[in-house]
Amino acid sequence: MCQKDGWKSQHRSNGSAFKNQGDCVSYAATGGTFGFGCKTTGVGHDFLQTGPLNTSPNGDFYNSNDGTCSGSGSEGTLVQAATVGAAENYV
Repeated sequence: MCQKDGWKSQHRSNGSAFKNQGDCVSYAATGGTFGFGCKTTGVGHDFLQTGPLNTSPNGDFYNSNDGTCSGSGSEGTLVQAATVGAAENYV
């Protein structure tokens, strides 16, 4: 989960992000629980990740755009692209 830049897409159960791979590995080694927090996508919607990137579905898109994941939402998938513009979010 933490290796090969996996730490960049993982979060602690409280939603906080890891500073680096070592931070993630240390958290896992002490029995920490991984979780996902609400994130602003930068394209007009918040996204609450409920599963690993590149799996379908892996979260919910919300009408909010402030990191609160409020308002109505719909199930969707967030993918990690190798280059900017190489992938699209779809619902």
